[in-house]
Amino acid sequence: MSQQTVPTTDEKKLNDAREGHLRTEFDAHSADEAIHNGSAEELAMNIDVPGSRNLDDANDADKPRSYGRESWKELVVDLTQKLAEHGGFRYEVATEERRDAIVSLLSESFSREPMSAALGLSARDLKPLIARFMPECTTNGLSVIAVPVDDPDTLAGVFISRDFKSPMPERLGEELPSFNPIGEALVAVDEAYQAKRPGLTLGDAVDLWMVGVRPGSRFARRGIASTLFRLSADLALCRGFKRCVTECTGQYSQTAARRNGFHERARLAYRDFRFEGREVFAGIEPPHTHVILFEREF
Repeated sequence: MSQQTVPTTDEKKLNDAREGHLRTEFDAHSADEAIHNGSAEELAMNIDVPGSRNLDDANDADKPRSYGRESWKELVVDLTQKLAEHGGFRYEVATEERRDAIVSLLSESFSREPMSAALGLSARDLKPLIARFMPECTTNGLSVIAVPVDDPDTLAGVFISRDFKSPMPERLGEELPSFNPIGEALVAVDEAYQAKRPGLTLGDAVDLWMVGVRPGSRFARRGIASTLFRLSADLALCRGFKRCVTECTGQYSQTAARRNGFHERARLAYRDFRFEGREVFAGIEPPHTHVILFEREF
């Protein structure tokens, strides 16, 4: 992990102003409205810090300055451990300390996902797969967790994200062959998307990879997944990415993507997919008919 720097007094003032703005918006509006209205780019343009210096004019210390987009992104790296608080939940950047809890939650959630269910993959089967992504997704500053304010040791939800062009863990298909049909389906829509976006490189796009809220718990239907979706995209913007993508495998996640400003870029029908000549996903029933890749440009 990169070492965090200690914020200066002016940086703390900026962070306090940002959190105050978010709290005000959350009190007055829905979580989605608050995150939209309080985006990092808008705050970077609107918040003045008396006595601070703009990166473009560091020699002029006498004038009050606004933090520009580039300097705001630098501050976000240091100051977004706590992203927001709403509805009794605190949203934070995921860290290595939450690794085991994240693996447990996502394996339970994704055992109910259409392709996993069609292949008969259990939570136990999925744990080693998800664990392989933890070294990246708990250190890259792109993944977001939700915890109850009154019980911060309990994980209520998580959205792990990674750079779209980041390589997959080595020997993943060899060590976990049961995942290969899902992997090939996802690769198919990724390749169709990249044909429309030639030249993508590291740092261009974030892949909102896996989202889950603890199944069958008191955390269901509390707006956690929607808030995780919004915050994850907002965080990618703050980190300097140009776009987000997400591969949605069921109707519910596809509806959530559209509601959060994502647009369809590629799709694959389950009934048309073949793995080693077999129709492995033909038994997936409506309304889950396709895996769809969505994109949101900033």
